[in-house]
Amino acid sequence: MLSSQKKYFITIIIYVALYLLSQTVLSKLYLFQWTATHHYLYVWIFSTVLLYCKKYIVSFSITFGNLFGILIGQFFGDCIKYKNILKITAEMSLEQKYSLYHHPCVEYWIVTIIIFTVVGILVNKRRYVRDES
Repeated sequence: MLSSQKKYFITIIIYVALYLLSQTVLSKLYLFQWTATHHYLYVWIFSTVLLYCKKYIVSFSITFGNLFGILIGQFFGDCIKYKNILKITAEMSLEQKYSLYHHPCVEYWIVTIIIFTVVGILVNKRRYVRDES
C-alpha cells in the first residue's frame, strides 16, 4: 500500500507534468492549451482535498479521468470537427458554418471526468461496505 505522502506526490506529479506538457510540447493542441489556460477548471483541487479526506480511490479516479479525458477529448474532438468541416457548403449561413467548426473536446473531457468520478465513488462505496461486513 502506498503511503499518503506518495499518493499526494503521484497526484501532484500527474497534474504538473500534464501542465508542463500542455504549455510546451502539446501547446498547439486545442484542448491541452484550453485546459492549461483555464487551470483544468481547478479539478486538481478536488483531487488534493479528497486525498486529504482519505478518499484515495475517488481522488485517483478524478486524476486519471482528467488525464484520459484530455486525451479522449482531443482525439474525438478532432475527429468530429474535421468530419463536420467536410459537411460545409457554400450555401450555408455563417451560423451553420460556425457551428460545424465547433470542437467538442471540452464536453468530452468533462463527461470523462464525471464518468471516472462516478466509478470511483461506486468502487469506494462498495469497498467501504465490504470492509464493514
